[in-house]
Amino acid sequence: MKTAIFLIACMLLPASLSAQSLMRMYRMSYSISGMYATGGTKTDVAFTNGTTGTALDYERVRLSTRNGYFISRNVMFGAELTWNYRRDDSRPRPNANNYKYTESQRDIFVGPLIRWYQPVSMRWFVAPELSVGYRHYLGEVEESSMNFAPLQSTNSAQGFGLNGGIGVGYFLSRHLVLDVAVRYSHHWLSGSHEIPGQPDFDLDHSGGEVGMLLGFQLLM
Repeated sequence: MKTAIFLIACMLLPASLSAQSLMRMYRMSYSISGMYATGGTKTDVAFTNGTTGTALDYERVRLSTRNGYFISRNVMFGAELTWNYRRDDSRPRPNANNYKYTESQRDIFVGPLIRWYQPVSMRWFVAPELSVGYRHYLGEVEESSMNFAPLQSTNSAQGFGLNGGIGVGYFLSRHLVLDVAVRYSHHWLSGSHEIPGQPDFDLDHSGGEVGMLLGFQLLM
């Protein structure tokens, strides 16, 4: 058994060394990644007195740039800047009064990033990554109907954010990499809830999600 493991290790060693020597060539990393989704849903429930439901249209956008300097052959230290946007438009079905509920959310994250590149072959690598830093959130809600003027409220908060995950990269050329990262993000924010004509209210905003980034890296 030990002999078999030794032989397999010897067979894999040249590929491993080649991949590691490829990473040794680079000093800087520049990247642009993102995701986009749009769609809608319709839900109808057939009650005994008729059918009612809701219609929802949504949009999601995420853009991120993660740039840094290789402090060793496999470890890159730098900074991340990520912007998120989401919008939901919902309305009842049927909708005789033309009622509409719109919620939009925007947040931005900026902070230091560390990424550990682990070559798998000459073209493939995996890269665990972690970033921590400042996050700012802005949420806006608007309701409108034929029966009343538009009503608006705003949530604003800032605080601490964290992103952790793992990326998989494929060298398209010597310097250009196709990169996919799956990450868990969490944030702890505090701020205020604002309604025009009323005093502000204290707000705590926290939560987490699992998301994905797809993009390109330029290694120099």
